[in-house]
Parts: sequence; structure tokens; C-alpha cells
Amino acid sequence: MLKRWIVKSCLVLSVFFLLLLGACAKPPQNNPPDLLDDNYDEEETSSVSDPLEPLNRGTFWFNKEVVYDLGLTPASDAYDFVTPDLVQTGIGNFFHNSKILVRLLEDLATFDVKNLGKDTFFFTVNSVGLWFIDLRSTQDRSDRGDGNFSKALAYWGIPPGTYIVWPLIGPSNLRDSVGSIVNFILNPATLAGSPESFILGAIDKIDGYHRRDKEIIDTIFEVSLDPYTGTREAYYDISKKRLAE
Repeated sequence: MLKRWIVKSCLVLSVFFLLLLGACAKPPQNNPPDLLDDNYDEEETSSVSDPLEPLNRGTFWFNKEVVYDLGLTPASDAYDFVTPDLVQTGIGNFFHNSKILVRLLEDLATFDVKNLGKDTFFFTVNSVGLWFIDLRSTQDRSDRGDGNFSKALAYWGIPPGTYIVWPLIGPSNLRDSVGSIVNFILNPATLAGSPESFILGAIDKIDGYHRRDKEIIDTIFEVSLDPYTGTREAYYDISKKRLAE
């Protein structure tokens, strides 16, 4: 257990160092465009900082052709075929409730007393159902999300830094990469130990891909002249909306 925490701490320090380097990069001057805007022109010059574009493009296509098309998409289809909707809802609720520590830390770091009280209350009542129920309203749950420590980093003035596409994980930036590591460390599912943590993490990834990511990815590849650029701009647009919630 101690060795696992040492490894995770080293990951946090390493990515945090990269974040500090990325902070020196010139931040975007304009807000990223909204793909749903009728006036959106994909050929316009992007304002996103992407000095790693050649490397990012290679990783992007690896993720699409191998991770998504050969891995997550068949797994998502099988998951949807064998799992009833009610069970899928319960699984989604379980993983949403398991990320309570991230949401509480986010509330504390941003001095959000209102959401701190709400998150504590709903976690307590949802625990009665062993995390497989969620008594929040659909809108309230959508607004809160699964927890986003990047929001706390942004609250304290840390810029997004360079855009980067991680193998297996997908699009991110340096600030969100640090936030993702914090999310990983504070997720009880990752502390269960191997192979339990791998199994839980895989189910969480498949469930999230089935409920959110697959539709977004398919839409971008259908409407974008350049799927890489479309994904990059969509990522920043979604990130901007999450930070505003």
C-alpha cells in the first residue's frame, strides 16, 4: 500500500512540474468556438495552445483506431446488450457516488459552502442504497458532474497550459492532467488493489464511454472536416462549460 501511494505521489509531482512549465506558455486569447454554433467555421485559426500538435495527432489517431474502434466501442456495445437499463443506471450511480471525495475537495478548495452541504447530504442518503441510487435531480446531477478538481485549480488562477492528447485517456491539457491524477488518487475504486481496481476502472471507463463519449466522438467524425481539430475545440468548449457550472 505504501509503495502504491509513493508511486501516485511521484505522478502528481511530475505532472505538476509539467503544469508549471505550461503556465509559461501564452494562454489562449479568445474563447474556443462552440461546435453547435451555426456560425462555427472549422477552418478558422484556433486560439488553443497546441505546440505538440504533430505528436498529439499521432496519439489521437491511435486512440481512435485502436482504443475506441477496437476496444471501447465493441465493449460498449456488449455492455449495452447484456446490461438492462436499470442496471446501467445503478452502475452509473455507483461510480458517480464513489467520486464524492473529489467533489468535496473541490467544494472546499473553491469555498463553495452551498455545494459542500448538498454533496455531503446526498452522499449520506445515497449511501443507504449502497451507492447504487442517486436521489439528486437529473439537472442537479448534471450540473455537479463526477467531480472536477481542475475547477479548483482554475479557481486559484492556474492556466490550462498546453493541449495534450494522452494515449488511452484522450484529450486534456496540463491543468486538467493534474486534476485527473487527483481524481484518480481520491477515487476509492483505484484504492481497492489489483486486480479489483483494474476491473472497477475498466467498468467505469466503459460505462462513461457508453453514456457520454461515444456519441460525442461519433458526431465529431461525422461533421468535422478535420476530426482532430474538431475534437480539440470541442474539448475546450466542454471544459469551459464545466468550469462555469
